[in-house]
Amino acid sequence: AAEKKQVMVTTHSTEVVKYATLDDILLISRDSEGYSVISRPGDKDEVKAFLENEIGIEELYVQNLLGL
Repeated sequence: AAEKKQVMVTTHSTEVVKYATLDDILLISRDSEGYSVISRPGDKDEVKAFLENEIGIEELYVQNLLGL
């Protein structure tokens, strides 16, 4: 049986983000108390709307719009 493997990459590089699918991206930020919060931009309708209008994932990342 084949083993499934998962690789996690952290980056600030638009080139890496550019080639990822929306479902592959997790954003990690801090809340007001300093705890890490993980969100999926692919769950946000606003992000999907931008992508449908041919704005690339990398541009949303640069403009800090993935975390809307």
